[in-house]
Amino acid sequence: QIFGGNFTANLRINSSTSNILNPTSSLVQENKTSDWSLNANFAKSGFDIPLFGLSLKNDITFSLTISKNVNQPTDYKFLSTGQEKILGAGSTVTSFNPSVSYSLSSKVQLMVFYKYSKSEPTEGNANTQPRTNNEGGLNVRITIQ
Repeated sequence: QIFGGNFTANLRINSSTSNILNPTSSLVQENKTSDWSLNANFAKSGFDIPLFGLSLKNDITFSLTISKNVNQPTDYKFLSTGQEKILGAGSTVTSFNPSVSYSLSSKVQLMVFYKYSKSEPTEGNANTQPRTNNEGGLNVRITIQ
């Protein structure tokens, strides 16, 4: 417990290489991928914030996810004159997603979020255009029974 709440974190790292041999065209296709992600959450329950003369039990959760994924395909063509290396349409995708959820009561919940994603071509890739996406929002949930 940290600051009277619960903190959790998770780090994941993956890396792989796959090769496909095509003897009829003297081609070896290699695909290297690597990615990592970090998830962190902090949740605190049952604290009081007096509002409009009421003292309600409130819950709050902070979440953060950061990740990066790299995909780099490469073709190796074997010719009688030697080997030719052909870089494929690889990309690097980076994302950042923080959010805050707040429960004023069992009937009223709020969530604020932001999503950032950036996709860039890897070296030698003229096919993929760089892209950046930004999203944000506010969710309000009121339960009426």
